[in-house]
Amino acid sequence: MNDGRQFTGSSGREPAPTTAPAPLAPTTSSGPGDPPSAIVRDLIKGTVRFSALYAFVRVAGPQALADGPLTSEEVAERCQCDPVLTRRMLRALEAYRIVTGAPGSRYRLSPAGRLLLPDVSGSLRAGVLLNGSAPWREAAAGLSETLLGRPPLTSPDDSPYERLQQDPELAAAFDRYMTALATPVGEALAARGFEGVGTVVDLGGGRGTTLAAILRHHPQVRGVLVERPSVAEDAARHLAGQGLDGRCEIIAGDMFTAACPPAQRVILSAVLHNWGDDDCAAILRQARSALTAGGPDARLWCVEELLPPPHADTDRGAFDLDMRMAALFPQGRERTADEYRDLLGRAGLRLETVHRIPASPRSLMIVRTADTR
Repeated sequence: MNDGRQFTGSSGREPAPTTAPAPLAPTTSSGPGDPPSAIVRDLIKGTVRFSALYAFVRVAGPQALADGPLTSEEVAERCQCDPVLTRRMLRALEAYRIVTGAPGSRYRLSPAGRLLLPDVSGSLRAGVLLNGSAPWREAAAGLSETLLGRPPLTSPDDSPYERLQQDPELAAAFDRYMTALATPVGEALAARGFEGVGTVVDLGGGRGTTLAAILRHHPQVRGVLVERPSVAEDAARHLAGQGLDGRCEIIAGDMFTAACPPAQRVILSAVLHNWGDDDCAAILRQARSALTAGGPDARLWCVEELLPPPHADTDRGAFDLDMRMAALFPQGRERTADEYRDLLGRAGLRLETVHRIPASPRSLMIVRTADTR
């Protein structure tokens, strides 16, 4: 079947075009004015585009190009890959804006491509490895089963966190990706006012990236991190490595039941979207007890990626995450600001304001107790 593409022969060389090729246009997502077939084709090809990105990262393609432009043959040699397939891959990645062309039939990393290097600020390499891992791919492939009420990955005995504990390499990728996502959040929160704040409690704060940013910027503040025992030990090492262990208490326990000390700020960052409404209300009641004891100016800072209002013409990134949560967690979900407002009300809390966090898809919801004036 000939679909209009030119195929290479056994030498791997492409036949010379009979006319000058059109300039390469960047690949973009379909828009509201596109034909219906283009919208569906764009969704179909999304999996293939991610597979190409994942393959490039897995064979250390970004590292091969880190120090400057190379030909496709040089990339193939450094990555020990097939040269013909490597050339095809790089041409595709140029269309995806991960690499750019350079003189002499060479390629270099684009600004987006440099975020796939392991040691650059804001690196997203770990996110590619995590989302391309077997458990995450299994969950995405089983979304139809989830839709029918039979979650393929998560059950009382098989959660994403259980998988992470069984696979140290996957757990390391997860931690690095969560750190990358938490870094702009921590910097944004640290830039806010902390007058009169003595204690900040971070419920489910992972390795403590967000809390560490606050403590570094505000030496008068004391921190408390509440995390599962399997994470708390790593968090203690992470904070000690930054010289913050003397100013931060680690509580290894369940945030549903662990005693939450009085605080002027309580942080819940990317926690509530893992849980259904009833569990969220239980977590929020824990936060409320800390706020009530923390004084009239105490506030909850709740950070989540917000869904737009129904039928709004907006970026689809939050919906991508919502579908990922549906595949991974039985009750996990993204919510609109109004849904969070209702959820907070169930726990005796009131949403004051919402702020978009710079350099992040997440938003900050500032919350107080409902009886605070």
